[in-house]
Amino acid sequence: MKTLRSHFYPIHWLCALLLGLTACSLRNSYPGLVNRGILPLSDSDALMGANLFMSKEMEKSSYLYSFIKTRGAPTAIELAQASMGTTRLIMFYAREQEVYTASPTERETGRQWVVRGPYQIDWRDNRQIQRVQKAMQDEPVFNLWGKTQRFATRHRYQPEKIVQPVLPPLPPPARTRRAPTRRAAPKRPVSAKVVATATPAPTQDPAQFRPSNIDQKALLMAQGFAERAENGDLIHTVKTENQSLDKITKWYTGSDKNVAEVAQFNGTTPEKKIVVGERIHIPLNLIREFKAMPDE
Repeated sequence: MKTLRSHFYPIHWLCALLLGLTACSLRNSYPGLVNRGILPLSDSDALMGANLFMSKEMEKSSYLYSFIKTRGAPTAIELAQASMGTTRLIMFYAREQEVYTASPTERETGRQWVVRGPYQIDWRDNRQIQRVQKAMQDEPVFNLWGKTQRFATRHRYQPEKIVQPVLPPLPPPARTRRAPTRRAAPKRPVSAKVVATATPAPTQDPAQFRPSNIDQKALLMAQGFAERAENGDLIHTVKTENQSLDKITKWYTGSDKNVAEVAQFNGTTPEKKIVVGERIHIPLNLIREFKAMPDE
């Protein structure tokens, strides 16, 4: 048993040492932020603690900068670190009630943040996040490479359209008749029937169409189109084990050369195997095929 430990375990101790050094460096660099709970981002002061942390880490990590540039800036963040574990960056998006997590990884180019998500915000955190969102007047501000930058959130919340009922026209006034010799029973008023208009199927170009409610999304999918997000991005649900990330990318973008960009957009890597039921997001600017990918 001692021989096996001495032969195989040094690599594990080395990984643990690297993670511990990364966690210690973050704790030493940002002692006032780690394990301090939810930290709101300021929309006016780029030198606030949370804004300054995100600015410095985006300058170091191209992964984190690309994610924020594509997804938009979060409403608030949280830095959680166990006593001997790695630090997790948690990014909250109040409008969509989504949360993303990121973990630091040491690469040849320096520290990179690998982002995963989205996940549903816990209802206990959502109350605080919504209060922060109501207080914000603009997108969070960052100081990157000596310049002030803001990143607009792409996934804007759009309320569903209310279907207005259509009332039938009123009947024409009845002609005057002689009063009957025998008193007739009063007629019951006829109640007008409320007819709800169904949401029409989209007739315009799918590349320009944005489904605004559940009915339009259902009509699109019934016609053979893939699921669409509110901002126009495409969402593919993996149906079989044969559907790899490069095949999905080639079907929707026309080339498997975009697999690295699609993997980064989903917070993963091209080498990681996807599983049945996983939802893959395709950015709108890469989409060439809007029809759903066949199961086989």
